[in-house]
Amino acid sequence: MKIFLSHSKNKLKSNGLIPLVILLTFFTLPIFAQDATFLVKGKVSDEIGPLENAVVVLKGTDKGVATDTNGLFTFPEKLPSGAILVVSYLGYEKQEVMFTSNLTFVDITLSEENIDILEALMVEDIEEAKKKQKQKKNQ
Repeated sequence: MKIFLSHSKNKLKSNGLIPLVILLTFFTLPIFAQDATFLVKGKVSDEIGPLENAVVVLKGTDKGVATDTNGLFTFPEKLPSGAILVVSYLGYEKQEVMFTSNLTFVDITLSEENIDILEALMVEDIEEAKKKQKQKKNQ
């Protein structure tokens, strides 16, 4: 009878351990299953200083934010590592920045777009004239 009792005590100890391990697994599993996302902040400027109302958008979406008077922004949602931000401002070249987990503050300097405004207006006028000629021919 002693053998049976001692065997039962060992069985109880091991049976008590199994539910504890299972319970701990279920509580820790969600922590490891969560995707790592990060709050991204940054500053957009040019060679002179900060750019107010520059647009920062998550590539391929319509999610974005505009910079404040100091050129600062905080993206409205947390982003995963590898996300690409597209930064634009009228008269400046667009810039793409890949966000990584070790880069939670992004300092972006935009360069002026090298476009001759008179040349752009002339091209626009030529395109408009061509459209008008097509419309006259089709009538």
